[in-house]
Amino acid sequence: MSCSTMVSWVPEAASDAAAVRTGGPLAANGCLTCHSSPRLPNLAGITGTEVASQPGVDYSAALRAAGGRWTEDRLKDFLANPQSVAPGTQMPAPGLDQKTIADVVAALSVK
Repeated sequence: MSCSTMVSWVPEAASDAAAVRTGGPLAANGCLTCHSSPRLPNLAGITGTEVASQPGVDYSAALRAAGGRWTEDRLKDFLANPQSVAPGTQMPAPGLDQKTIADVVAALSVK
């Protein structure tokens, strides 16, 4: 699916973690096209973690330099315009609308 596909899925609880990977907004918006690769971070439960902190992941220099933590607000900013958070990042600007961004951030908070 394209990144502009609208979804309205919000996880009910941590027990919905499998849905984050298989049927939620991460799948519907094409996020898993790249983020299912072993070279890229697993996104489940990323909210609150240090940016570029998962071992064995091939982060861009721009993302490593960004530092800090993935808060909900920072994730929203990043999804709206990755270059504004980490100039030079390899993450493409997905063109998600605010509702879809909110759904994706909710999914990223599920561990």
